[in-house]
Amino acid sequence: MAQELNPESLLSIWEDYWGKLNAEWRSKFLFDPRLKEILRFPEASIHLGVSKFYKLDLLLGYLQEATTPDDSKVDTAAKVQSKPGFNTAIKRMQLEKALEPKIPDEDWWRGK
Repeated sequence: MAQELNPESLLSIWEDYWGKLNAEWRSKFLFDPRLKEILRFPEASIHLGVSKFYKLDLLLGYLQEATTPDDSKVDTAAKVQSKPGFNTAIKRMQLEKALEPKIPDEDWWRGK
């Protein structure tokens, strides 16, 4: 059976993508209150999110938009999805669109 993610393993994954933190920042990372919420999501989603976002608030936002926590009940998810106007595919596309890099026009270097 695979080992469940914990704060230290999440830090290790984060450092693999974004580089090693010094002792002070490692401590801040490990005791960040957002970790508890992030660790509720599936490991594969966390890996994907960490590869895209180095800030924990952006990572958590991504996870909340893209997936449901492991401990969510199936019937609760079904109730949420049955609400009028709820469409995760559209929300995902909107999130991806917002995160696309903006291509500057020809005069970007002039400061216009």
